[in-house]
Amino acid sequence: MKDTKVHYEERVPKHNLLKNPALYRQVHPIYNFEKISNLQQTHVPTHSLRDKLALWSVRGLRFMFDLGSGFNKDTMTKEQWLTRCIFLETIAGVPGMVGGMARHMRSLRTLKHDHGLIHHLLNEAENERTHLFIFLRLKQPGKLFQLLIALSQGIFFNLYFLAYLASPRFCHRFVGYLEEEAVHTYTMMLEAQTSQWLLNTEAPAVAAEYYELGKVGEVKMRDVILSVRADESIHRDVNHRFADIFSQKEGSINCEMEVERILEKDYRVKRESSSGVDL
Repeated sequence: MKDTKVHYEERVPKHNLLKNPALYRQVHPIYNFEKISNLQQTHVPTHSLRDKLALWSVRGLRFMFDLGSGFNKDTMTKEQWLTRCIFLETIAGVPGMVGGMARHMRSLRTLKHDHGLIHHLLNEAENERTHLFIFLRLKQPGKLFQLLIALSQGIFFNLYFLAYLASPRFCHRFVGYLEEEAVHTYTMMLEAQTSQWLLNTEAPAVAAEYYELGKVGEVKMRDVILSVRADESIHRDVNHRFADIFSQKEGSINCEMEVERILEKDYRVKRESSSGVDL
């Protein structure tokens, strides 16, 4: 992956944000495929022992997971890719919820506003959970796989919660590096010699609707993976930015303004008027 010092907001893929009041989902990005087809893989260099520990933790976990699962991108079948994605998304959905919960409790305890970070972290958690349910439309895990998911979640949830209480900065850097690996994984999936299945597999209806990809039945999984990868790139850059701002005096930081500046939000909000017409 390429080291880069460009500003975070220059790397985030241009996108619109969608909110459909007919559904319970929170605001989430939808993309222009011209902007995300050749998404840049980036890496934030370490600047402290804390950053190095976060990077080594992610790299170590990735090495053990690849070794244990016998990962080889050029021989992976459709079923193996789906198994990998399902497991990884069950883990990826944890940090946002844990961070949001920890920030919520801190706000209640200190009687102070959180400046919007809670909202963003919960959005991130839901986005990852939606990825999971998209993949579950194509493959249903067996009982043993579900047990492995439960054990992994139990361990990771508690460790991450304790780590977030001790050092939010470390945790956001950790998630930034974790999302770098996610972008790398989805890029390998798109470029693998066995990636033809992405062009031949119809995208689930939930994915076509969630990303507004087109008519159900005509959308292929390749378009879905491009959108999922773009989501992960946003999580990557925003969490790295949060790690940076936590190194400053937190009380002087308005996290909500930081998120808006990073994402350069171009709202595409669907609201239902009193006449029932979308505005």
